[in-house]
Amino acid sequence: MEKLHPKAVYLLWLETLTSYGLLVIIIFGGFAIWMVYRLQPFLAITGKEPAEPVFFWNVFWFIFLIFLIFVGSYIWAKLCYRFYLYEFTEDAVKIEHGVIHKRYISIPYERIQNVDIHRSLWDRILGLSDLQIQTAGYAGYIRMEGRIPGILPEEAERLREYLIKKVKGAKQGL
Repeated sequence: MEKLHPKAVYLLWLETLTSYGLLVIIIFGGFAIWMVYRLQPFLAITGKEPAEPVFFWNVFWFIFLIFLIFVGSYIWAKLCYRFYLYEFTEDAVKIEHGVIHKRYISIPYERIQNVDIHRSLWDRILGLSDLQIQTAGYAGYIRMEGRIPGILPEEAERLREYLIKKVKGAKQGL
């Protein structure tokens, strides 16, 4: 079985960070609100500014939390990359991926309806492509049944042409 391109780690990392971007915004907003409510009673009682260590430790923990999100998502991306494999056999495309929950996909060439090459912003920045395989009877608008992210554009074109030839050959025998 083949692995994704090594730059796919960064693609998976950026996708993870993008999906957790909302979480970071919520954390930042919560931190700001927490700081205001924590400092208000102190200011009301003393009429003075709080001592700097209080603010320093709050900022430290916030920066540490953001650091954990960045490092944790990178580790997750490395694990996803390590366990993402694909193979083109005589009669099907086989894809396996997943860290905690493993998913084994086998798509017979007869079921393939469409093969797309998708290049998101992150794909274009890293010079990669995403091969998406659609089948009959699958909710393809939300999620493709077969997805091979993080491959070079030339490789994606070659694989797309290969799949189209295999699909044509498989459907002629019916």
